[in-house]
Amino acid sequence: MPRATSGVVSLSTGRSGKPGESEARVRAFKRKVSRDAGLADGGRTGGPVRRAFDPAEESHRERRHRDATMGWREWLGDRYAKYWFAVGVLFLDIVVSGLVLQGDSPPVPPWRYGVALAFVLGSAYPAVLLYRRLWPRGEESVP
Repeated sequence: MPRATSGVVSLSTGRSGKPGESEARVRAFKRKVSRDAGLADGGRTGGPVRRAFDPAEESHRERRHRDATMGWREWLGDRYAKYWFAVGVLFLDIVVSGLVLQGDSPPVPPWRYGVALAFVLGSAYPAVLLYRRLWPRGEESVP
């Protein structure tokens, strides 16, 4: 516990020092803290330094705010379902390709590989169109 004999207490040792020594240390400490915290005015008003505008950071803030204010049903349809749509399309492609390649005899005929590849490529374009229709890019919907 610091002892105060002359009214001035040193911050480092807790003992009395020269008059004004502790105030200088306190001011130096406040300057260091305000520099570390990024305060422009030395910590007098407590306002942060104004940084340059970063569109990515602002977009991230807007998205987080929108996510925090939307209901769970809206979030489920807008954010969660779009990722499961992609997983579902991949699953469908794998299942259909597996069914096409499944055969009665162990050597699979080469034409079945062509059918499986044609299905995967043929289903990709409509899936992308449906995805863009359900979740369009725009100001309201963030990709």
